Amino acid sequence: MKTLFLFLFLNVLIIYFFKNNVFAQNTQKYFISQEESDKTGKKTFFLKNDNGKTIKKFLQYTEIFPCEILKNRFVVMKINEKNNNEKTYGLINEKGKEVIPCEYEDYNNTFFLDQKNSLIRLGKWFLLKKQNKIGAIDANGKIILPFEYDNIEVLYNPGDDFPDEPRAILTQKNNIWDVLDLRTKQPKNLNFDAFLGYWETENYTFKQIAIFETQDNQTKQSKIVFFDFNTQQISEKINDNENHILSIILKKNNKFGVINRAGKVVVPFEYDEITPKQHDKYDIYKVKKEGKLQELGIKN
Repeated sequence: MKTLFLFLFLNVLIIYFFKNNVFAQNTQKYFISQEESDKTGKKTFFLKNDNGKTIKKFLQYTEIFPCEILKNRFVVMKINEKNNNEKTYGLINEKGKEVIPCEYEDYNNTFFLDQKNSLIRLGKWFLLKKQNKIGAIDANGKIILPFEYDNIEVLYNPGDDFPDEPRAILTQKNNIWDVLDLRTKQPKNLNFDAFLGYWETENYTFKQIAIFETQDNQTKQSKIVFFDFNTQQISEKINDNENHILSIILKKNNKFGVINRAGKVVVPFEYDEITPKQHDKYDIYKVKKEGKLQELGIKN
């Protein structure tokens, strides 16, 4: 009797699964078509499958675009004419459901990056802005980083076009920069005053060390420190003996300067442009200030 009951139960499950297409992979493609009203000029959008069947009709959006980094996802956009034509963005799925509400400002074209551009994209997260604060949200609408930051910097392993997790996340909040713990997504409370850039490998493909400005506890003067993502340690000089770069161009308060491996400022942050005169030498720089060009030689 038990065997018969189990047999009937399994058959019911199998029929249910196949009837509801549980085992089938969703290989169907979806697209957006549009119609424009002759009277108002407003657009009506239609989400359709590859058979031409209309899944849903939309009247509330100003534009709908394919999402380049996610299959069968579409970026929706509204323009608020009552609020200085402010643009807000969201994301809909293949059923036409808003998985990310259309209430966020796009941040650095996050929604419009292609699959190989992972400078901003956090795996399948998006960096967005709401009420002038930046946060991260995933493709299902789950908030990964709260919308409380003024700036967010994201790093990945070089050559990783489809990262699941970043190598490092730097944040700025209330004029204080910090490094997030990747496991907890909480700040390490390092409390840096300014983020100046990265010390990279010689082929400029691997951002290994972040460069910050902070206050010396003893002298109360500003100093430059280096945070190594591999060791998770702070140091006052570059200890990487394999990295032969002697100095690096950085930007502070919209002005360029140069520091060396010991964190010493060798060209002050007062120039509009700085470029190496020769790319294989970093002791001569062309600098531009108030429209005037000159050359500076530095000792590292």
